[in-house]
Amino acid sequence: MESNPVEWWEFGDRNSHFAEYTPVGAIPGILLESLSQQAVDPSPNAVDPPAVTDTPIEYLRKMLSQTAFLINKERDLIHLDDSRFVASILEKLLMRGSTPLPTLGIERQALQLHGLSDSVEEIGNSQLEIGWYSDLVADPVGVLKAVIDRDEFSLDPAFDYKVGRDHSVLGSEAEAKFLHDWVPDALGPSAGHWFIPQAPFGPLCKSRYSEHSEDARRIDFLFSHPLSPPIAIEIDGIQHRASALIDDSRDSVLRPIGINVIRITTRELDAGVGPGLTRLRQELRRLFTAPTPSNTDQQLAKFLLSCTAAVKVQFAVAGALWRGWLRP
Repeated sequence: MESNPVEWWEFGDRNSHFAEYTPVGAIPGILLESLSQQAVDPSPNAVDPPAVTDTPIEYLRKMLSQTAFLINKERDLIHLDDSRFVASILEKLLMRGSTPLPTLGIERQALQLHGLSDSVEEIGNSQLEIGWYSDLVADPVGVLKAVIDRDEFSLDPAFDYKVGRDHSVLGSEAEAKFLHDWVPDALGPSAGHWFIPQAPFGPLCKSRYSEHSEDARRIDFLFSHPLSPPIAIEIDGIQHRASALIDDSRDSVLRPIGINVIRITTRELDAGVGPGLTRLRQELRRLFTAPTPSNTDQQLAKFLLSCTAAVKVQFAVAGALWRGWLRP
């Protein structure tokens, strides 16, 4: 199934910042070849699996490039021609292709930071190429899984559900119970990272259905994990009985674009068991019971993440230049 980028809408407004979603990241040249070797089957349960499985580097490109920058609402833009000229050049360099190579300076610092300097030798100035001679051997699937690995999930209290709160990303007490209680109990403490609350319906459908592109409706939770097809999770309360036809119509729009829908009633959540919860646990449990990545895979994953984080900082600097908050 073809993957299409979509414009993202946030559910709640932030008091002092707005979010700007931009695809920017990097993969160091040392790991390019090894990460391109082995194919990964995203899910044996996929309803519409891809015709060709991606290599780890393709999954990593999608993960590492998805970035949210928080922009200060309260600072005025200052139009400086020189700053904007420099910023536009930097942005073009940082966004050339898909996850372009970081600078050698970034790679050098990341290698030192993660104790990998002894495994590489920089190519001398007398050579036509630039880069490294490397003894590093990466298990591509192991590195991918180490990058996916997350610490325990915790939602910022400022965005948690509370009656009357304008900035909550959860729409009801039942949604809060699902995310805070059922998800960690059934899938593990890190699983909450992959459940996006109040995901926008319109942008998800835009690539296939133009008539739904401005649809302002929301999906209670979108499960979005690199090694699984996306799943829309709807928490159905008493109001679902009156809107069943509308919900069924929406489900029929999501399934053709590869998003299965699982509906869970509030009665199931209260009891802690039911057909919707059982189906969701069966489809997702395998993603959170994998063996812990090896120390080498974790070390290389940290090196990779450091490189891409540095490039995001460079992009943020370019954004500050464009807004006139920094000067070249």
